[in-house]
Amino acid sequence: MFPAGPTLWGGQGRGKNKKTEEWTNNFNSSVELINHSLSTLYNGIETDEDLTKDSDEQMEGDVTLQGACETLVHNCQKIGGMMREPTNGMVRLPLGKLLNVVARCLKVSHADVESVPSMTELKELLPVIYQSVLALLAQLIICCKTSLLPKSRFLIDLCLQTLSSTTQMKSSMKWQVRASALRVMTLLVQTLGWGKYWTSQSKLITKELITDIKIHKDPVKQVSLASTTSSDLNKQEAALGRRKKEKKKRNKAESYNDLAVENKETEDSKDDSSAPEAVSTLSALEFSRLALENLEFAFAENLMWVILDTAATLQREGPPVKSPYLRSACRKQLYLVVFACTTVRLDSGCGRKDTITQYQMVNAAMNFLNDAMQTDATAEVQKTCRQMLTILRLTCHLNRPIVRRILPDDSNEAKDVMEMERESLQLSEENEQLRKRLMDSEMENQQQNRLITSLRLEIDDLKKRSANSTNTTKDGEHSIGNCTLQVTETDQASDEDNSDPEETRKDERVNGLTVEMMRDPAGEPTVVDSSRAGEKNEGTDAEPKPKRAKLKAENSLSSPSPRKDEQTPKRRKNKKNLDESTGKKKRKTEELTVPKEDPESEAIQAMISDFVDAEPDIF
Repeated sequence: MFPAGPTLWGGQGRGKNKKTEEWTNNFNSSVELINHSLSTLYNGIETDEDLTKDSDEQMEGDVTLQGACETLVHNCQKIGGMMREPTNGMVRLPLGKLLNVVARCLKVSHADVESVPSMTELKELLPVIYQSVLALLAQLIICCKTSLLPKSRFLIDLCLQTLSSTTQMKSSMKWQVRASALRVMTLLVQTLGWGKYWTSQSKLITKELITDIKIHKDPVKQVSLASTTSSDLNKQEAALGRRKKEKKKRNKAESYNDLAVENKETEDSKDDSSAPEAVSTLSALEFSRLALENLEFAFAENLMWVILDTAATLQREGPPVKSPYLRSACRKQLYLVVFACTTVRLDSGCGRKDTITQYQMVNAAMNFLNDAMQTDATAEVQKTCRQMLTILRLTCHLNRPIVRRILPDDSNEAKDVMEMERESLQLSEENEQLRKRLMDSEMENQQQNRLITSLRLEIDDLKKRSANSTNTTKDGEHSIGNCTLQVTETDQASDEDNSDPEETRKDERVNGLTVEMMRDPAGEPTVVDSSRAGEKNEGTDAEPKPKRAKLKAENSLSSPSPRKDEQTPKRRKNKKNLDESTGKKKRKTEELTVPKEDPESEAIQAMISDFVDAEPDIF
């Protein structure tokens, strides 16, 4: 099954040596003797042809099964001793042949032997064979180390098959066989590490570990009726025999027949009777600690429950009779495994239920360690629990999850009542805030509407005022137009001589008509007729100021107008010329003077446009 090529193993020396060659020859001969012994023992039982094709020869002569078993055990011990001894140089170890021997031995299960009626003797020898080969395999792992990594899966399967095979054994040797198999598994994990294949076999491993860790209570022995009747008959026969021999001389040895046989076990005998099971329990606890350090919570939950339940039973009821936990070593190892339960990590996708369960287990483990530190009878166990509690209290924040006090179950789709109340309160608060915002926006909208209405009313009022002022100005112009203009006949030369050039206003007599000359701030002269003064003030002021026009009109009304009959042809001609010149100057004045817009009306229009543009969006 495995290649028979040699594997280099040993010291640091190089080259061949007679001692190394002798060592290799002795090793090979021992392996051959083991093969011959297995051929004798498993004759007619083996079914794997790959393991038996190279070693079909049986031991020479008439060899009993007991002799073949002794030869196998002796050679296994010899090979183990050879591997423990140091060597001067490199030696060639036939690793393939040795692994074939181990596989051939462990492939035959207890059920295969028990099914054959003629193999009763082999059934009793099978635990001894298992134990010897497993001890050899453990020594091989210590020596070869990582060279066995390619064969690790096959070795794990062999150990698990051995453990499952020993559950049907009724011999007391089965506990030692289980201890040897668990020790090999522990060495594999310590040497090669924990891989994915270990995790895939976690269910089967957990099942086998629970068998050794759990406390087994002895059933109550019931005395059968048949046994009592047979004992009464024996007593009656003994009484009749004594009566017949009354006259004969009695021997001293016969006086002990009437005494009841009492089986009193001392404490040492109790420890001896529980020793095999204690060895298996110790090995199972040690491997459980390694498994809990590497497994995730989903794979280790069942094993953790069994360990914590065992610790609770031990503290509540105490160890039963013939229990391995009577020994302090088992209790110490148990509390080390309890501490390992607190270090099991949660996987990334675990739910709330697993989180709460792990939290409860950590609390229970801390309570068990605290109780054992105070109540255990052994100082060594108390010291161990104290150390574990100190470590746990210093590092509990690293592995204990942060969980709310009340969490809904993932399996139940119904929402929690408290959570629904919180959601309803949150929604009501959000609705209240939205309602307040809506009310504020409505109030702001109404305020802006009122402001716009007031501005429009003010604009209408201003328009009415400007219209009224325009009407009054026009009425004044009509009254001035109907009045008789003052015409004075003076010489133009005398008027020009009497006029002051620095005055801002001048009265020029043009063809006997009085005309006002005004200077703007830029210094340019502007000709304004007194009859058009009202029209000039109309465009500049919101409220016209026709004072000057009124004064002129009053003066014209108060001055006596010339009569028609007194007008001569010369005066009529002068009047006609005066009207023509007055019309020309009016047109020139209209061209020079441009009406200005009212600044207040412009400011009001700008204010209205700003309010209209800044009006916010209404929800």
